[in-house]
Amino acid sequence: MNLDTQETANKDEVFVYELFVKPSMQRNGCGKNLTDYGESHCKEKRLAGLTLLTSLYMPSKSFYGKNGYTLAEHIVFYYKEV
Repeated sequence: MNLDTQETANKDEVFVYELFVKPSMQRNGCGKNLTDYGESHCKEKRLAGLTLLTSLYMPSKSFYGKNGYTLAEHIVFYYKEV
């Protein structure tokens, strides 16, 4: 995970568009290690936090909830199928 703040920070936070762990590597701490790294980076750079995108239909939604992430009610995400 490259967290160069100048490239990935959105003013005062890090925005992770996609975070995938190979299914055979899941439940081994890989996802937790990645999010811990991102959180440490935010603390070190004194950023407000970490914003993540995920699908409602992916198991990562419950993973993030179990690890202290909450749904951000201040963000609206639009999609249009064409």
